[in-house]
Amino acid sequence: MSTSTPLLTSADFWLSVHTVLAWIFLVLDLALLVGFVYAFRKIIKFRPHELKPGERHPTGMASPQITVFRERWEAVMRRFDLNSPEAMRFSILEADILVDAILKDSGLEGENLADRLAKVTPESIQSLNQLWKSHRLRNKLAETSEYELSAEEAQSAIQGYEAFLKEIKIL
Repeated sequence: MSTSTPLLTSADFWLSVHTVLAWIFLVLDLALLVGFVYAFRKIIKFRPHELKPGERHPTGMASPQITVFRERWEAVMRRFDLNSPEAMRFSILEADILVDAILKDSGLEGENLADRLAKVTPESIQSLNQLWKSHRLRNKLAETSEYELSAEEAQSAIQGYEAFLKEIKIL
């Protein structure tokens, strides 16, 4: 008399069920992997990208911070174009504050603009000497209320700030 094992307790039956399930899960894993790669490639273009001052987004749009800096510069120039000594004085002070904000935003550390400028090399910023001259004039204006600002000095200072902004592609 032979005893046969019931089908559900047979080792061969469970081995075949295991093999079938393994193949099903392998196909599902591959399908999910392909779906993940496809979704990742589609969504990667929407990831945020940290922009440095002057750097443009791959879509060609300017970063919001660059737009703010440009608007502030335009306000400086509108005031400067009034051609009064006080307007030119305030324009230089505002331009200096703007450049300081840009350098802070780019990650340069320091207590003030002079500290940040000291960390910049002439090789990295060609307009550094002009910027230093503009900043020194700003210091004279801030420290000495009686300082007689000539139109030529004011124009030179604004050109120094503008050269820097153009070099880093804010303008």
